[in-house]
Amino acid sequence: YFHLSYMLGEALIKADQDKFIGGYFNLNKYIKKAKKEFKLFQDIFKEFDQINSNIIKAIVNNKQLFFKELPRIKNLLNIHKDYKPIIENIFHNFDYVTKNFNLIEEWLLSNDFNEKYKKENHPYPSLLDPKKLNDEKEKINYTNIPAELAWEMNLPLPDNYEMMWLWVACSGTVAMYTFFSFMQIGSQAFGCDMEEKVYKDSYNYLIENNINVSIVPGVVMNNSKIYYLFQKKFLCCIFVEIQYQY
Repeated sequence: YFHLSYMLGEALIKADQDKFIGGYFNLNKYIKKAKKEFKLFQDIFKEFDQINSNIIKAIVNNKQLFFKELPRIKNLLNIHKDYKPIIENIFHNFDYVTKNFNLIEEWLLSNDFNEKYKKENHPYPSLLDPKKLNDEKEKINYTNIPAELAWEMNLPLPDNYEMMWLWVACSGTVAMYTFFSFMQIGSQAFGCDMEEKVYKDSYNYLIENNINVSIVPGVVMNNSKIYYLFQKKFLCCIFVEIQYQY
């Protein structure tokens, strides 16, 4: 899509499509525009190696919007070029970024983002402001973002949980989980599942319920992503089951 020959071909096709309204008289203008756009793409492709076929597809699907916001997009990428996790997040969700650029730009240029994520070199920075996500009055909030997309964008879990419970996968844990469920304060997530499923199940339950216990997987790999997506800070409750042999 972004080879010069392809873009010049597009210019020629446009001129031919508009031939009855002076299209060929504008061919030189179309060619200059194509060359300018080609140079802009080359500059971005050279500077950022994260660009892949999915990103190119997103650009093609939102080409006019992309070019409209290109100076601001380049500025945002350059500001954070030394913070690889957010650059990867931007490119991984590039279609969403392009369509919601004003909101994302405001967040990624804010002092809160700089303090909470960039200065700490947080490995999973959120693409959206967690404070606004928890406010249902905001146009974009947790209630209208699917759990699958939230996971991809590293959004912290909704903050309406009052306790974090470390799941250790023993019978005592199952009994406690059942107790929470009877009391209608469970999270309907099983800590023995893969962390992505735990996140998605917790995310959906937290959105729909007001009194909750957040399930924390007990046995996960080091640097596990889900651990970084709890935004509340308080003591984590750990229930230890002791088995006696007679």
